[in-house]
Amino acid sequence: MKITKLKFLVLSCCCIGCLFLSSSTTIDKDISLIRERYSQITQLKSKHLLEKSVIRYQCPDYPEEGTVTFYADHGEYRLVELSYSQGDHYGASEEYYIWDNQVFFYYFSSAIWSFDFSNSGDATEANTLDTFEENRVYFSEGKAIRCLKKNYEVRSTDEIPLTADKVANEAYDCFEGAAIINKYEQLLQLAESEDVPGCIWEEE
Repeated sequence: MKITKLKFLVLSCCCIGCLFLSSSTTIDKDISLIRERYSQITQLKSKHLLEKSVIRYQCPDYPEEGTVTFYADHGEYRLVELSYSQGDHYGASEEYYIWDNQVFFYYFSSAIWSFDFSNSGDATEANTLDTFEENRVYFSEGKAIRCLKKNYEVRSTDEIPLTADKVANEAYDCFEGAAIINKYEQLLQLAESEDVPGCIWEEE
């Protein structure tokens, strides 16, 4: 009886291990395909081989303005770029990469500029501080399968300013996948609308 239970436990562990390895292998294959498609789109864009249309907007009651740029290949959207600023101290961009009418990769980057009083209490001698954030979300069949982020700061007093390529990505829970898809669908509606609103989002 003990031997039977032991065999069951061993088999159960093996099955769980096999499922984990299978899932990991599938994700790795999906990521590889995503990178291939990403490379294809960026190459087409760099060679100016994609059809391009731009919508500009400015919120009347909220300090945000920006552009939405649509890139298409023979009528099929391949990339949607949202670039915007909120006042003089914050700017961000979002990129939605598309294949078969589905988002397969999302890239977000933002920068916040502020005064840095960490080394001086005198406003006339204040330095500047730039805070950067980057998010990368990989999708498969409409679901986020891998999410990576990096956050770093650059001060005007830094002898050697930190750059994004020197900062390691950190994995995080992919809780925002559905929100990203929803936002992309809202942007897509703008491309088919003749009336461009002052603000593309509902102002709170």
